[in-house]
Amino acid sequence: GEYISIMGPSGSGKSTLFNMIGALDKPASGKVFIDEVDVAQLDAYELAWLRCRKIGYIFQTFNLIQVMTAIENVTLPMIFAGVSQDEYLEKGMELLRLVGLAERHQHKPSELSGG
Repeated sequence: GEYISIMGPSGSGKSTLFNMIGALDKPASGKVFIDEVDVAQLDAYELAWLRCRKIGYIFQTFNLIQVMTAIENVTLPMIFAGVSQDEYLEKGMELLRLVGLAERHQHKPSELSGG
């Protein structure tokens, strides 16, 4: 996979760009293609598949599931993608280590600091 970072000043259109790429919004003009597919033409099932398999988001307002632990929140997309339990748990812990939360993997979002 690839990791891409989009940076720019406030109001420059970063969120709009991501909403278009993720088909959360549809363009008023023009088209958005991912792997040669016009995302505006996809139905709800196809959009869900695209988001699950091709796009990963880190939202500004975390959007964590409050009743789930940190590791459960991190690994949920991998479970939906059909990744094996051993693999998603290993990758999930690696990701939590990267952000300094490995020791708190069993904590729920309300028990974690936002900043």
